[in-house]
Amino acid sequence: MPLRAVTFDFWGTLYQVHTGGTSIEQRSAILIRYLAAHGYRISPDRVRAAMEASFQRAYEIWSRETRTADAAERVAWILEELRVSLPEDECRRMIREMEETLLQEPVEPIPGAVEVVRSLAGRYRLGLISDTGMSPGRVLRQFMAREGILELFHHCTFSDETGRAKPHERQFLDTLERLGVHPQEAVHIGDLTATDILGARRVGMRAVLFTGVTYGQDPSLADAVITSYEELPPILEAWDNS
Repeated sequence: MPLRAVTFDFWGTLYQVHTGGTSIEQRSAILIRYLAAHGYRISPDRVRAAMEASFQRAYEIWSRETRTADAAERVAWILEELRVSLPEDECRRMIREMEETLLQEPVEPIPGAVEVVRSLAGRYRLGLISDTGMSPGRVLRQFMAREGILELFHHCTFSDETGRAKPHERQFLDTLERLGVHPQEAVHIGDLTATDILGARRVGMRAVLFTGVTYGQDPSLADAVITSYEELPPILEAWDNS
């Protein structure tokens, strides 16, 4: 069956944050500023420890419930850990500010990613299937718009908007439904075996493991493995003609 659609992961597949990112420090500073405005004096070390505890709790949520905890849920955990509270409207403003710190980070497309997306857009229906953390889909879309590729995607699925995370089958099947294709007509490209490759294969899609950024992944479940985007078009061409 010929290919009609290609879906991509976001982090480690289309985009990366270069070494030196300071999102944790920025978010800690934001929290300290809001708390200080309400009379709380909490050390940066305590705030960072609470944030790190929230990361572990978020991982446990993903492992147990196959969903990602958004910024609001994580901030609630952090405030609980610190035994403090903020007015609801102030908390909403703080959360939005935390979500958008990524916009100040050195987030860049992975070499060749923008070019391959543009080259494939004329031939296949494109989709994005991404898990999110502190930065939601509305923020990640801004990076795609910056490079002029957002409009090339027929649908973007972000875990904060669906309440599910990869490898949950609905993340893939709902995306394919929006693209108007069957699993056998689609291929997913991602950098993580446990989420991207396993999730795609479970629903009957082909899966390509991208190892140009993320290392140490098990390639045995992938239909193909690439280290650069120059390798992708010939693979898709071969599958299209098989």
